[in-house]
Amino acid sequence: MEIRHPELKGIDLDYLTIDIVVNGKVREVKGYHYGGRRYDLGKIEGYNIYDLRETDDGECDIASIKDFVLVNHYGTFITKEVIDCAEELPVTWWSFDPWENPKYWDKVEEK
Repeated sequence: MEIRHPELKGIDLDYLTIDIVVNGKVREVKGYHYGGRRYDLGKIEGYNIYDLRETDDGECDIASIKDFVLVNHYGTFITKEVIDCAEELPVTWWSFDPWENPKYWDKVEEK
């Protein structure tokens, strides 16, 4: 997918929406999925980068999000939002479907 934001241009990303559980409440977070490790990306101005962990059953489902994941690494999550996930947070739902208005995230004005 072609991301038009200059900081993300040229990185192979997919849109990703996840529902996480924070303090017992479900929170929806929109961002991008990168299949590699975060250290391949470096720092991306204006974005926060987190690791996703997959389930232990080998089904390639996203189980949780954390600041750093070593075992069962599913991919990297890039978002504008701040997520306090030093302690692992469960992911209850996720989707790679495009969002209704990705221009907000790509910061590209239509001409």
